[in-house]
Amino acid sequence: DNVGRLLGYLEETGELDNTVIVYTADQGFMLGEHDYIDKRWMYEESLRMPFLIRYPADIKPGTKVDKLINNVDFAPTLLDFAGVTNMPEQFQGRSFKPLLEGKSVEDWREVSYYRYWMHMAHHDNPAHYGIRTQRYKLIFFYGLPLDSPGAKEEPTPAHWELYDLEADP
Repeated sequence: DNVGRLLGYLEETGELDNTVIVYTADQGFMLGEHDYIDKRWMYEESLRMPFLIRYPADIKPGTKVDKLINNVDFAPTLLDFAGVTNMPEQFQGRSFKPLLEGKSVEDWREVSYYRYWMHMAHHDNPAHYGIRTQRYKLIFFYGLPLDSPGAKEEPTPAHWELYDLEADP
């Protein structure tokens, strides 16, 4: 209802097409998928994050970006829409505005890294890390606290998981 109120107000004031509108959230929260609950897993349900954006001056309606975008790319993208040209050096991400505009970006990332280190501190999630490409995901559950503050000391069995996201999305 409130998103509708906001869009209605922007339309009434003539600013709807002059406003970048973004709907996003934290990563997903699994509610029983894989018999788990939480957001600290490298499975698709918790790894993926919604990002919807409307700005008809630069983005055609129905545009879909099929690239690996991380949350560290959100701030550079929003600053890019605001006209900021000199991004802070400490930013690890980069603007995906050109992708939203339908431009080809040849050197866009092809691999994304993930790590959860607070071993068993939340909802019994073991420490793990992994990499994801468009097609594959490799996860290593190392199951050790590695001196992480808040992590539980008891190790869990180490194991690997490999997924072909085309064959088994």
